[in-house]
Amino acid sequence: MAEGAFTSPPPPGRERLLWAVSTVAAFVSVATSSLVFWWMSDVQSWFWRVVEALYSGAELLLLHVPEESLPLLHDPNPGWQGIALHLARLSAIIALLFTGIALVVQFFGQELLRTFARGHVVICGLGDVGLRLAIRAPRRFMKPIIAIEKSCPPPVHELLQHHGVILIDGDATEEKQLKTAKVHRAELVIATCSDDQTNLAVAATVRQILASSNANNRPVVCRTLIRDPATRVLLSRQGFFRDNPSRYQVNYGDLDRHAVAARLALKTHPLDFQPIREQDDTEVHLVVIGFGTAGQSLALHAAEIGHFANEVDQHGRTKRQLRLTVVDSTDEVLAEFTARHSKLDQIIAVDTANFPTKPDFVSRLAALCPPQTQSAASALVTFAFCWEDQTSDERNFRFGTELAQCTKDRAAQTLIYQDSRKGFAALLEDGAGADVRGRIHPFGMVEDVFNWDALVHEEQDMLAKALHDSYRRKRLEAGESLEAHAPWNDLGDELKDSNRQAADHIPVKLRALGYHHERLREGQPRIAHFTYSEIELLSRMEHARWCAERFLGGWSHGETTDRAKRVNKCLVEWGKLPPEEQMKDPEQIQAISEVLFNLGYGIYR
Repeated sequence: MAEGAFTSPPPPGRERLLWAVSTVAAFVSVATSSLVFWWMSDVQSWFWRVVEALYSGAELLLLHVPEESLPLLHDPNPGWQGIALHLARLSAIIALLFTGIALVVQFFGQELLRTFARGHVVICGLGDVGLRLAIRAPRRFMKPIIAIEKSCPPPVHELLQHHGVILIDGDATEEKQLKTAKVHRAELVIATCSDDQTNLAVAATVRQILASSNANNRPVVCRTLIRDPATRVLLSRQGFFRDNPSRYQVNYGDLDRHAVAARLALKTHPLDFQPIREQDDTEVHLVVIGFGTAGQSLALHAAEIGHFANEVDQHGRTKRQLRLTVVDSTDEVLAEFTARHSKLDQIIAVDTANFPTKPDFVSRLAALCPPQTQSAASALVTFAFCWEDQTSDERNFRFGTELAQCTKDRAAQTLIYQDSRKGFAALLEDGAGADVRGRIHPFGMVEDVFNWDALVHEEQDMLAKALHDSYRRKRLEAGESLEAHAPWNDLGDELKDSNRQAADHIPVKLRALGYHHERLREGQPRIAHFTYSEIELLSRMEHARWCAERFLGGWSHGETTDRAKRVNKCLVEWGKLPPEEQMKDPEQIQAISEVLFNLGYGIYR
């Protein structure tokens, strides 16, 4: 953990709230009763009169004043004095009650919370990722957070206490510790231990506990940190932990920092940052400088959602593809990437431009972006500096800034991978660098990626779930019943990701028509229905996106569909689809406006 990495103030917490209520109630009781006792006193000395009033007020707070000594309480017309005494007595009861509860919480609260926890979050492993999530979880979930870590250092222990996190000292792979954390009643289990093997052991042990438990609640989701991309792909494709998705689901991707960073980057700074219409000749070009894990994740997500209006002609034939140029990479790294995604060449066009970082490096990069004509750009180029070595933040910022300056008159944007918002990224956020402002964008900062809103992706899931529910309803009405048509909570993570990618692509589809979606605007007419030609265009785009998703997932074309073997007969050009299959995409396109409307969004020009 970097020094000073976690300095945010603690959340209000239940204990603080209890003491606050107790203190306010005690103050109200003493103040109101003392005022009445001062008014009733016949002591001549002003000083002793105040002392007597305060003493009597303190006695009433402790419920020590006999009722017969306060005749005002039984007066049918008590006036303000009687009302004040009634208020003081009630406030005294509240103060003592909440003081008692606060003391119980202070001395026994963690044990009670751990014993009766339900729908809580369990975090296994308190490295940089686990600790960052743990101290932010109370504000995000407002429910018990239990962390398991062996031999937790005292400073970290104090930090967890400061943020109201319950700590169990032990090995997170042991069944005893996980049962103590009540994982069978949890909502989320986060496995962020130091190595992939340990995280998988945690996931496997949780499954064993759930198999022997009679707890009946919503599915427990285990977000498992798998650092090796090849292992992550293998686990996802082989379907481990899919035996009972309605009870237990294991997710391998939400804690993949680079994949989350890529999704956030291309959502905020899309590859089609200028409109691309059906008849345009514009080429979309992604140039990745530094093809480590971050660069590969960005390229992979671009291949998933980089499908635009001019990709497929009216007959469904591919006219052009997203172009990916890899710069400053060894042939072995690129070969390994393409081998892992063997059908990548069917989705995007990949080339390399390996030249050293010498004085002409930036000018050679700028030459990859052609000058913009008066009518339109022949290419929309996104440069992404993704170096990840010890000096990467400085290198990415320096070269990215120089390149953004060189291409300021061209249709280009520059992304730079940064470790933290506290470094060079802060310069761009503060508005410095007027010459490149709006043309260079940091991404991948740990504060953005390991953020509960990004990891839980509730907003994204709302749209993905709504799309799935609409599709499922239509397919069941048509008499189909497949695994992909199961309720959202019963879907495997791969099928959920399929719907999430469809949701991510909706803004791309809308931009192809010159539309966008935003919160409903009162009095402003929205686009409630697409025209026939718009539906046809968006259907071709959706089919191209779906084919890319399947190819990247290891699927291939066959005469008959065999889901177990990852073979699908629909992995063909749009024009070659059977009519009954070709109708599915238009149904989904027509549902977009309604789905967005039900979520409080409208489509506008």
